[in-house]
Amino acid sequence: MEECDNWQSLMAAVEAGRDVTIVYEIMSRTAGERLLFRPLKPVPQPPPIVVAYREEAVSPPIAAFVAAAETAKLK
Repeated sequence: MEECDNWQSLMAAVEAGRDVTIVYEIMSRTAGERLLFRPLKPVPQPPPIVVAYREEAVSPPIAAFVAAAETAKLK
């Protein structure tokens, strides 16, 4: 096992037989048929998604984006 700092090096390590990993299903589409991907059962809950910004440097576009994200969270 090795530490990888991006998904391309992670997939290369798995392909070379040096690693095994858990990835989002979308990543299986980039590897083609070089690797075997198996779905996890039961399907895990998706991780939370957050908005990161500097509170002391909120511009109007950032404020609008944060407001839109808050509105989307309520749905």
